[in-house]
Amino acid sequence: MKHLSIILTATLLISACNQYSQPDGYGIFYNIEWTVSADADGKVTDLGAEEGTILSSGEVVGHIDTTLLVLQRNNLISQMAALRATLPKEAIQIEAYISEKEALVNELERVRNLVESGSLDSKKMEQTRDKISILESRIEAARAQIKQQSASVLAQIELLVSQKHLIDEQIRRSTIYSPEDGIVVTKYLNEHEYVLTGRPIFKLARTDKLVFKCWLDGATLTKVNLGDSVTVMVDGPDGTLVEHQGIVSYISEHSEYTPNHIQTRDNRTRLVYMVKIDVPNDGTLRAGLPAELHL
Repeated sequence: MKHLSIILTATLLISACNQYSQPDGYGIFYNIEWTVSADADGKVTDLGAEEGTILSSGEVVGHIDTTLLVLQRNNLISQMAALRATLPKEAIQIEAYISEKEALVNELERVRNLVESGSLDSKKMEQTRDKISILESRIEAARAQIKQQSASVLAQIELLVSQKHLIDEQIRRSTIYSPEDGIVVTKYLNEHEYVLTGRPIFKLARTDKLVFKCWLDGATLTKVNLGDSVTVMVDGPDGTLVEHQGIVSYISEHSEYTPNHIQTRDNRTRLVYMVKIDVPNDGTLRAGLPAELHL
């Protein structure tokens, strides 16, 4: 029995050593983050981005005051309506010329019949034709003038439409959206504060995935390829280690000295390569959490 107990103890020790073998690398978890900045100038009228708030992609988070922009857009709409009212619906002058021409055409037909019967001199027919020709010239000139006037009005309307599109875009950018699914980790301003274009409003971090950054020496790096599935282990309760599976998403092409926050006496002068591993978050992982890489 004594020998059996010794064998069992040795087996357990060997299993424990195998279970927690020497790590191939050390590193820290980082959030995948976005800094959401203002796309317009103005006072923030409302903002629902408190730290810890979970947001969905495309969700409206807040608004920047658009009062002046709305007034400018309404003014442009009024100007366009006034210009459209000036467009010629039906040219009265052209209608008068056409009516006169139709009367002359009828007169010409009557004169022709009289000339053919010998009751009237042919000179009267030529005079009527000349009058019709003059009216046709006047009709064409009036149409060209109206066309020119309409083109000018249409050009003005087109310019106002372009200005309205610009203001519409500025109004659209005054709405603050969440670019991705995530949680608000930092809030940089509050409601009623004035914001300028490009100023950060809040920082958003993903909740479903973290990035584990570790640094490997040249010899260990040969064991890793992009897309490989690897094991990342973090401290668990009672000195245990908890396994998480991740995918290698980045391998640096250039070596660097071991970063300050993971230096030891043995590796502070050793050149290493940074490797990024995407690790799904089951809710237990946090940014800044140290971990080990096992290949």
